[in-house]
Amino acid sequence: MATTTVDQEPIVGEDKFCGGPVAAGIVIAQFTGVFTDANGYLTNVINGGANKYFGHSKKRVDNSNGANGDESADCHRSRQITVPRGSIVQADVMKKLYMSDNNTYTLTSTNNVLVGVIVQIEGDLMTFVQIVDG
Repeated sequence: MATTTVDQEPIVGEDKFCGGPVAAGIVIAQFTGVFTDANGYLTNVINGGANKYFGHSKKRVDNSNGANGDESADCHRSRQITVPRGSIVQADVMKKLYMSDNNTYTLTSTNNVLVGVIVQIEGDLMTFVQIVDG
């Protein structure tokens, strides 16, 4: 494909939500990482990196007293997410971002879950583009 110098119309994705059944005994806090377990249920644990990233929860869901699928969770998908950056720095832009639990971000892949690519650092915040296809 040839390089263009012609201005292009931007394609801006809208916030998309996707839901699924929550695993038994799980509480998913609002706007935290959500993962799928081996049986396809949504959970708040990464299971040593074995679970896959599903998105960030739209709201709190409490299935602590329920069976698999008694509650459902809606999650933000296909979007940019802005969160506290912790120890992530400007030099980390365009690096892969992982979660070591449902609210901790890291550059380390071992035993963690890939969630996206860092695209911006601004003050105490970072923005990443979600990777939601596992």
